[in-house]
Amino acid sequence: MKKGVLNMALNMKQLYLKLEAIQKKCFKVLIFLALTLLVSVVLAIVFQVIYRNIIVKFFSFSFPFTEEFARIGIIWVSYLLLPVCLKEGRHASVTLIIDRLNQRKKALMYYIIQLISLTFYSMSFFSSFKNIMLNI
Repeated sequence: MKKGVLNMALNMKQLYLKLEAIQKKCFKVLIFLALTLLVSVVLAIVFQVIYRNIIVKFFSFSFPFTEEFARIGIIWVSYLLLPVCLKEGRHASVTLIIDRLNQRKKALMYYIIQLISLTFYSMSFFSSFKNIMLNI
């Protein structure tokens, strides 16, 4: 009886290791797809800016799909990276600027963001009362 339980535990460990390897490969594919899509979205946005400011003065053809592609592409990047974020127990965030700041500047940035948030919440709070009065 003990031998059967030991064999079952060994089989479960092998299954776990195989599934873990498959999961790592799937995550690498997801990251590659998301990165490729993100680069193509950035290129589409850069092209759109160049087109609207420079190319339109010389040629009269349009690219209506770039705005749609950029919008839908960003949404798909979020969905593709969601399993990776959940596995790592993190939220998706962009910390490009914050990582380069020292502690004092990070604290200053934190207080500025809190002040902006407080202003926004206060304005929302007071305008909600105006809206209630209009609906009464």
